[in-house]
Amino acid sequence: MRLRRIFTTLVIITAAALGILYLFLDRLAENPRVIELKGEDTVRVSVDTSERWTYGDLPGEWPSEPDPELVALGKELFNTRGCRVCHTIGEGDLVGPDLKNVHRIRDYRWALLLLLRPDSMQQYDSLAHALLKKYGVRMPDQRLSLREAEALLHYVVWESTKGNRATK
Repeated sequence: MRLRRIFTTLVIITAAALGILYLFLDRLAENPRVIELKGEDTVRVSVDTSERWTYGDLPGEWPSEPDPELVALGKELFNTRGCRVCHTIGEGDLVGPDLKNVHRIRDYRWALLLLLRPDSMQQYDSLAHALLKKYGVRMPDQRLSLREAEALLHYVVWESTKGNRATK
């Protein structure tokens, strides 16, 4: 009798543990892990495991000279992914902010993270949240790769500084 109770208890505990493990794995599959980035503000960013990079992998500085290949890709992306619907580069605010000279007022990694993980940034980053509040429209997640995000920023720098290049 006592052995039967012990066996039944073990079966129940094992079943419960398997159930909890299943729920955990199922939830992990629908909600990728979240990391915290420490800086001026603490930023929580959800990590999409389809592309493997870490915060340390992100370039830290704006390009001094935009890469022409990335500029071409960035221009294509800006025009085909809907960026132009909400943003201009030097023509004033639309639904979202004008991006001219964003490289002079924002950190490069911050801009990359906003492009790569807009949902997390708008939820956990105070500046991104303030922009959301100001413009009232969420920046959509375009599911950009790191290269595509960099290309968009190279294009924005290129367009922002084209007057400077013409006078040289």
